Amino acid sequence: MECLCHREGEELSTEPYLDDLSPHGMTWQEVWEDTLKTLRILTEEGIMINVRKCKFLVDRYALLGFVLYCHHYQLGDKSLQSWLKV
Repeated sequence: MECLCHREGEELSTEPYLDDLSPHGMTWQEVWEDTLKTLRILTEEGIMINVRKCKFLVDRYALLGFVLYCHHYQLGDKSLQSWLKV
């Protein structure tokens, strides 16, 4: 995935993590443009995605027990509960 996101001649701020892709930018317009570019690249490379599992233009994202926001992060509910049990 990393080589697709950093193809020569493409300007993307999309970051891969395992089988997830996360387009980001300073504005919603930048994020949407990167999303469309990323989808175009995946299509050109013959990589199929399950659109029903995709989430577009979200302002928070759960990853590895954390909830990531635009300018901060916090423990997710499951992680927080396991810390409280200790």
